[in-house]
Amino acid sequence: MSTKEDYINIGLMIFSCGLAFMLPFELFLFSYAVIGPIHYLTEISWLHQRNYFSTGKKDYLILILLCVFISIGVIFHDVFVMRKLFIGTFQPETIKIIMKYYGQWFPILICSAFVGAIGLIAFEKIIPK
Repeated sequence: MSTKEDYINIGLMIFSCGLAFMLPFELFLFSYAVIGPIHYLTEISWLHQRNYFSTGKKDYLILILLCVFISIGVIFHDVFVMRKLFIGTFQPETIKIIMKYYGQWFPILICSAFVGAIGLIAFEKIIPK
């Protein structure tokens, strides 16, 4: 970057700081509603150019499967809590069993999703030839 661009960036930062002091909520709302979506649109094309940092074409299926299992557990948990709040303490035995075992496996599923995502990026092939 040249010195001219540095001065322009510094000036824009000072202008943004002054604007944030004068109109904090409006600037936050503008950033959230306009600049945020523009940032994500540019980031999606950036990720697409890098093949989402994954080498296999079907790698995402593993992560989708883990996310489905995590989501099902969260939904069951919410139903369990809401039922307990609005209906009372009576719970069908099957829900109690599901919640007991799911509560034990939930942290493992989340860690597996994170480790799996890192593994898909770090290793080119799962099974070496």
